[in-house]
Amino acid sequence: MNENQSRQSKKCASAIYKMPEIAEIDTKQNMNDTKTKKILIAGADSYIGKSFVSFMCRWPGSCQADMLCTKGDSWKNIPFENYDAVLYISKTDDTLTTFRKHLMLHKADACQAVRIANRAKISGIEMFLYLSSLHVYSSETGMITKTSRPEPSDAYGRLRLHTEKQLWNMNSSKFRVAILRLPKIYGYKCSGSYTGIAKAAIRSCFFPKYNQKYSVIHIDNLTSAIRSILYYNKAGVYFPQNTSFSGTYDFALEISGFYGKKLKSIALFNPIIHLLIKRIWLIQNIFSGHTCSQSLNVPDEWLQVKNFRESIRLSESGW
Repeated sequence: MNENQSRQSKKCASAIYKMPEIAEIDTKQNMNDTKTKKILIAGADSYIGKSFVSFMCRWPGSCQADMLCTKGDSWKNIPFENYDAVLYISKTDDTLTTFRKHLMLHKADACQAVRIANRAKISGIEMFLYLSSLHVYSSETGMITKTSRPEPSDAYGRLRLHTEKQLWNMNSSKFRVAILRLPKIYGYKCSGSYTGIAKAAIRSCFFPKYNQKYSVIHIDNLTSAIRSILYYNKAGVYFPQNTSFSGTYDFALEISGFYGKKLKSIALFNPIIHLLIKRIWLIQNIFSGHTCSQSLNVPDEWLQVKNFRESIRLSESGW
């Protein structure tokens, strides 16, 4: 095969997948949230999965949730037929400190998501929720709006977008696919960059005042949004986030304030941070993020925590 044929073949292969469509949310639609939903959560022992089950306990009898381990092929022995929906939560490992290791983990996870979705569709399950990421957009996009085209700037984002397209290709009137493009998540006992920021804010008297604002979501807002999307029961792409943008310095300031500490800001290292964000994945993960227009956010009534300071109190105290 010559070079031109190879390029044409790649174009044809990519053309078979449709681009996922943004969900049109009608707040006037009556959601039948009194019906008991039977949900299979693919991602045993996941932080989001456990948080969702805990959150649903506030409505006894409204949800029957079972955890599914996605490691290996053991999930193939579990019957899917009795469930209304599958919530797929991607694997994470916060002990991985390099972008390459994270990418290897998510490559395997992406294949597993498609396999489980295929099994769910064959089994007659009505809805499949996939937790994706705002990384499907370029880091140079700026404010993400309805007209922004997903153009990932790294291999991780491209992998996420490709998985979205594969799942969206299965979407039908009988098998509704809902994709949640998520910003950074934080909350009580949440690992990742939030833990590092919290430790630094508590132990240090100084913190870099590099306050690039980006979209974030508290775990209570995410679990509340997932519940609403399940009962809304419509396919499409959703963009749940907090009702305001925040930056790394905002987190550090509120966390230190919660413990009665005064944090002194220093702007001396800002030029260095700005330079390293584009070169070192770990620095990028701590100090920057994607910003999504609030016009794409889910309705306010789908969110549990409206105040950023309150969300930090919940994250640090657990209640």
